[in-house]
Amino acid sequence: MSVGASVGECGAVASRVWESFGEWKAMAPGPERIDRILAELMARSGYGRVQAAATWEAAWREVVGRELAGQTRVGRLRRGRLDVIVVNSTLLQEMAFRKAELVKALQRRLPDEGLREIRFRVGTVD
Repeated sequence: MSVGASVGECGAVASRVWESFGEWKAMAPGPERIDRILAELMARSGYGRVQAAATWEAAWREVVGRELAGQTRVGRLRRGRLDVIVVNSTLLQEMAFRKAELVKALQRRLPDEGLREIRFRVGTVD
C-alpha cells in the first residue's frame, strides 16, 4: 500500500487485519485458573505423592510410637490398603495382632483417606 492509497484500500487492509486478529483470538487460549495450573504441576512433579507419604508417616508415628515407627516403613495406600514394611517376622506377628486397633486409630486421624486394611510384610527399613 502506498502513501497515496485510497480510503477503500485502507478499509480493505483494515478489514483483513481484523479478520486475522479474530482468527488468532479464537485459537489463543484464555487465561487459566491458578488452582488448576498448580494442581497439574503438582501431579506432574509427584509432589502429591510425596505429601501423601509424609502425611501417612506422621500418622503412623503417632499411632505406633517412635520406637515401633523406627522399625517399620509405611508404603503406599492403594485401593484402601496400606502397605507397611516391618524389620522382622516377630514384629510382623505383633503388628498383625494389633491390626484392627491400628486401622481404627489411623482412620480417626485420616478419615478422608479411605483406609480399610493394612498389609504387613517383612523387608528392609531404611
